[in-house]
Amino acid sequence: MLKDRGFMVEYIARATAAQCPVLLFTVDLPVPGTRYRDVRSGLSGPPPSFALLRRAWDGITHPGWLWDVQINGHPHSFGNIAAAVPEAKGLGDFWGWIGRNFDASITWDDIAWVRQHWKGPIVIKGILDPDDAREAVRAGVDGIIVSNHGGRQLDGAPSTIRALPAIADAVGGRHADPVGRRGAVGLDVVKALASGQTPA
Repeated sequence: MLKDRGFMVEYIARATAAQCPVLLFTVDLPVPGTRYRDVRSGLSGPPPSFALLRRAWDGITHPGWLWDVQINGHPHSFGNIAAAVPEAKGLGDFWGWIGRNFDASITWDDIAWVRQHWKGPIVIKGILDPDDAREAVRAGVDGIIVSNHGGRQLDGAPSTIRALPAIADAVGGRHADPVGRRGAVGLDVVKALASGQTPA
């Protein structure tokens, strides 16, 4: 959810016009998290000196890349929000806009607001707590994805495989797509089966 509700209305309208069958509403990214690898590489935050040196060397040895990517920001573009930040030249400009527009004050009433603008099924991605799962059902969502955003956003978030059984019990279902650290692979299916889930 972004603070710019006009943009949200337009965004939902675009999904409707594109005949998207389901709206997947992400709530596991309440605030931009600290991604230490991005800080070390200089992608976010003030880059460390060695990252600046490496970037300078990359520019000197790859002049085409220097012009296209470092100076003009191509091909990096957040296609979904490009129209909202037409002056953006690179990832830093997009991240600045996102940081200013993240709405950390979102409540279940905002899901009702989304429902007013979206008539199809809504799936909430990012539930980790049984009480939140019950609230989602009360808010009229049609599906829940148990997710911690790949564990990349908040330190200490519970694993999805550990959170899943209590959430399934809370909403009266024991059916899940087991997705672990590396995507839905054989070992993740085995873990889901061992925890009592029925893979889709």
